[in-house]
Amino acid sequence: MAQRAEMKKKKFSKFYFLFFILLIFLDQIVKYFMTNKKYTIVRNFFYLIFKKNYGAAFGVLAGHRLFLVSAGIIITIALFFLLFKIKNKLPVIFLLAGTIGNLIDRLIFGYVRDFINIWFLSSFNFADVFCVIGGILLIIDIFKNEI
Repeated sequence: MAQRAEMKKKKFSKFYFLFFILLIFLDQIVKYFMTNKKYTIVRNFFYLIFKKNYGAAFGVLAGHRLFLVSAGIIITIALFFLLFKIKNKLPVIFLLAGTIGNLIDRLIFGYVRDFINIWFLSSFNFADVFCVIGGILLIIDIFKNEI
């Protein structure tokens, strides 16, 4: 019985790992194809246009690359520790993928590649979406007392 539970846990861990890698790959490949492109999906509402974001959300802390990279590394380490402490790992997987996706950009390019533009929001990318999804799922787990 214990062997079966251990095998199930290993398969579950492989699934999360593969899902995590898939999210990062999806973020990076879409950013690659969107770099220096412009598409109008719905005129005056939704655009796909490449923008360089030298700051955090809404361009906050623009020009403070060292701080943003350091914060990204610290958050990544903290999330890895959290990953092994909580029951539902999916929210942390989303948060990790989003954080690492944008951290990769900051380390390689010095800015984050954003491309989704909705008229009432700042530009963002898939990594940002992953962080929002992870944050919402984590809040739900907290309210359900499943953390």
